[in-house]
Amino acid sequence: MAQNILNNENEREREPQYTLENLYFTAFNECRKFDEEGNVYYVPIEKNTHPTGVHVFDNFLNYLSAGNNNVPAFCRREGVSVKAFSHFCEVLTGMNVTTLKMKWVERTVLDLLRYSDLTIKEVAERSGVGSHFNLNRVCKQLSGYSAWNYRFYTQEEGEAGKYRI
Repeated sequence: MAQNILNNENEREREPQYTLENLYFTAFNECRKFDEEGNVYYVPIEKNTHPTGVHVFDNFLNYLSAGNNNVPAFCRREGVSVKAFSHFCEVLTGMNVTTLKMKWVERTVLDLLRYSDLTIKEVAERSGVGSHFNLNRVCKQLSGYSAWNYRFYTQEEGEAGKYRI
């Protein structure tokens, strides 16, 4: 009986504490609204930019959200080895740092293409993929469409410019 309890506790400890959905916060800072007369204005978006309370990890999420993706540079800045940080990410999320980074960037790409009026080049830079070529490659992998076609087929009327950075 005691062994079963210990086994269950060990299994529970191995499960990631966070999913990408628990952690992800949008790169957008403002949401478009309309007053009674139809005039456009923007309001700040409330978002939890420190979802775990673990400073180095939350700093990494903010680093990604700002469009940065250089893991070694981040680790140097924070004074932690890439290997140790990757293991830490894996404990928290079940993903190593590279996988977490790529999933974050992918989600950001799709959000920026659908809800912003940024140019394709600006989306590539702001999302962290870097180039138009990489942006198209990521979009093709995720949706089967190029970046332009993804925006064209998924963006509903009024969604362009719905959010601002």
